[in-house]
Amino acid sequence: MQTAVGRIFENSKRKRNSVFVLAVGTVSIDILFVRMNLYGEIRFALALIAFATIVYLDDGDLPSLGLRMNPKQGWRTWLDLSIKIALIFGLLIGVGFVLWSKTHKSGLGNLIIKTAPTNINSRFIDMCVITPILEETTYRLVFCVSLVSLLGSSKTIIVNGIIFGILHIFYGNPSPENLIGGFFLAWVFLKSESILLPLIFHSLGNIIALAVQVAAWYFLR
Repeated sequence: MQTAVGRIFENSKRKRNSVFVLAVGTVSIDILFVRMNLYGEIRFALALIAFATIVYLDDGDLPSLGLRMNPKQGWRTWLDLSIKIALIFGLLIGVGFVLWSKTHKSGLGNLIIKTAPTNINSRFIDMCVITPILEETTYRLVFCVSLVSLLGSSKTIIVNGIIFGILHIFYGNPSPENLIGGFFLAWVFLKSESILLPLIFHSLGNIIALAVQVAAWYFLR
């Protein structure tokens, strides 16, 4: 897959090495923060410093960072894809609820995260606004942009997916969609060449996850 993301680093060995160190260091420290249960401002500070550094090294080529308003293929193409993905997610959620209902009495249903309706507002801000911005900055804008000039698109997607899955294992939330989400979001980013697409998909995915958590509170108590 050809992508303009990270192209400015292709012809400079010094910059390729610099952004590689930046990517590995940023992601390693971020995962360390998660393991130490350090959230909030400290992770945002790390993401902001890493983002500012890669912008400085980028020399103003914003499309090379995926900082463009319109995806390469146009919004209509991605809207059609979004509808198909939503249908697939809806089917999976329906199957999941059936399985959860059957396992609830055995105690397995207690493993499902549940969100009370009174906590919807705070959980929405955290899951659907703050988390997507933080993670897309760190794991797409910094990590993918830094690696793609060294590894190419396919290997970058694989590495990004694995690292994003590890992050969610340390979150204590290794659900299937979280383990495969990094592969999909990295592909969307490199394919569309716009950070807006993975940010939107990430937020929508977490909205669905929040809806499932609220439904679990009602039906799996």
